[in-house]
Amino acid sequence: MLGVKDVVWVFLACGSGGVARLGIQLLCSSWFPAAWQGWGTVLSNALACFLAGFFSGFLAGSGTSRLALLTGFCGGLSTFSAFALDYLPMVREGHWSAWLLVFAQVIMGLGMAWIGLVLADAIRA
Repeated sequence: MLGVKDVVWVFLACGSGGVARLGIQLLCSSWFPAAWQGWGTVLSNALACFLAGFFSGFLAGSGTSRLALLTGFCGGLSTFSAFALDYLPMVREGHWSAWLLVFAQVIMGLGMAWIGLVLADAIRA
């Protein structure tokens, strides 16, 4: 069962991950031309996935540190890290359905973002 201490640590770590993501975005916006601004997201997602794998390798089981670093910091940096860790065991075990789920996540994510944007535009109009 989660305690108040666990929730506070996740809250603080998530904020730290979000600030780290902002820093990455700002650095990339100064390094790359406007047509390549997506690299901030790519780098944030890649770093979060790396850290999620690294932390999960050292912090087996459950506990405040695992919650703070994986759910909090990596989640604030990018929810893509949770996506990667959810499907990685399936991929490693050779389940072909994992690739279908990965494809579905990407296509559905893009599709739902597009629908949301179209709906927002329609409401504003």
